[in-house]
Amino acid sequence: MTDALTADTPHASLGPLRPPTELPSHRAIWHWSTQAAIGWMFVIAWPIAASYILDHPPAWLYTIMTAEAIAAVLHVSVMPWWRYRVHRWEVSDEAAYTRVGWISYHYHIVPASRIQTVDIHRHALQRMFGLATVSVSTAHGGLMIDGLRLTDADQVADTLKSIIQATPGDAT
Repeated sequence: MTDALTADTPHASLGPLRPPTELPSHRAIWHWSTQAAIGWMFVIAWPIAASYILDHPPAWLYTIMTAEAIAAVLHVSVMPWWRYRVHRWEVSDEAAYTRVGWISYHYHIVPASRIQTVDIHRHALQRMFGLATVSVSTAHGGLMIDGLRLTDADQVADTLKSIIQATPGDAT
């Protein structure tokens, strides 16, 4: 599989772009693990509660709990590391772009002349880990850069603001 972004891409007017090189913060691994663990607690809670409520729980209920526990351990331990290994982002004078995906890679490219808004999001769990997400919006979608340290998110937003102000166009 090639990682090259060439003039054959849908955004050929931007010229050749190399694959994005910036990594999420290393703290994002722990954030994603915690987020996954919290989600699995809700999934696993139902069969556990049912096993206590029912006088004679069926055997298949214990099979479900075991399967869920195995899936949860694998998801919480593997997914964050895989996500950290795969996800990349970059901001250049011409565009903001990301690479995401699990099995196949998906590139999201937003030309600077199309950017309408740049937002920084920090939900409670991200604040605990000192992280933020930068959201870049256009009239037709946008992209999100997840797992950034707050200082990096502020720097990315400031950089994009400067690029937007210096780029001619109406962002449509």
